[in-house]
Amino acid sequence: MLYLIECFQEYFEKALLYAPNYYYLEINLGVVYSALGDFPKGEAHFQRALQLAPLFSGGHHRYAVWLEKQGRIDDAIFHLEKELEIAPGN
Repeated sequence: MLYLIECFQEYFEKALLYAPNYYYLEINLGVVYSALGDFPKGEAHFQRALQLAPLFSGGHHRYAVWLEKQGRIDDAIFHLEKELEIAPGN
């Protein structure tokens, strides 16, 4: 499994060279780096995704899930509320 995650990391990093402002790549890299145990780098990618696409409710949701797993409940609630504000039907 670790090998696959490292492959995803390599592919997503290469893709970022061609699409440096693609927010969904940033979300994917946040997930990948977190799976590899590099939580600061994972968080930086989640935050970059939200800078690029602050109105993408899914970005707030993914970041909230990540924050909850880090034990940062208040921050997670903030982003879940932001998600509902952007997309009330979710």
